[in-house]
Amino acid sequence: MQNTEYYDKIDTVEVFILRAPLGKAKFWSSQSSFPERNSLLVKITSGDTHGWGEAGQYGPPEPVAAAIEHVLAKRIIGKSVQPTVVSEELYAFSRDFGQRGTYVEAISGIDVALWDLLGKKLGVPVCKLLGGAFRTRVKVYATGCYYRHDCQDPATIDIKESVQACAEEAKSFKDAGFRAVKIKVGLLSVEDDLKRVAAVREAIGADMKLMVDANHAYSVPTAVHLAKEMEKYKVSWFEEPVVPEDIEGYRRVQSKTIIPI
Repeated sequence: MQNTEYYDKIDTVEVFILRAPLGKAKFWSSQSSFPERNSLLVKITSGDTHGWGEAGQYGPPEPVAAAIEHVLAKRIIGKSVQPTVVSEELYAFSRDFGQRGTYVEAISGIDVALWDLLGKKLGVPVCKLLGGAFRTRVKVYATGCYYRHDCQDPATIDIKESVQACAEEAKSFKDAGFRAVKIKVGLLSVEDDLKRVAAVREAIGADMKLMVDANHAYSVPTAVHLAKEMEKYKVSWFEEPVVPEDIEGYRRVQSKTIIPI
């Protein structure tokens, strides 16, 4: 290795909020509308080398940016570029108030940036720093088929149009070479969302894998009802049918269906 001084110090920590307004391409999940796409980038510099991380993907990026900029960054300036050490120290610092959400996301963005930075300093890919690559290829799937409607009230969604748009989008993923697709449910009634599931299965054929994501839209009885109805469409998994805190609810849903939860 050319550079063994991997304990060089952290000089600066910067955050960048990116936004892309979607205009009429706004879409919905079961929980909310998405009028824009946003991201938070973290840049950490040591000498003439910098690493990039990403955070703030699951909500407004401003709280995560503030946690980094005003709380965490000053704790790591001057520290050695040691990702695991820094992450452990930051988590220990925030344990009493930040075990979930904003601070965990902020630490994650810093952690990714530090690994990128360390890999660049040593001139090796991060996978080697983590012990080596297990594979050179991975299976991927397309996520899409949101409710793509420029409206303020989901009650105004045209069901027929939604079903057709969902099927066409899923077919486009198949045409692009994907072998699996995950679609959204939960915004419409169970009956109307089943129409979307059925249309997608017909559009992609029997051999392409189909997964369904509800973004915790349902009660346990409703999730069980939907799962049983989806079994005939060869759904490979049913993601987040109920709220994530309801562990017993997940067990109950799983016990009533052959679809993996």
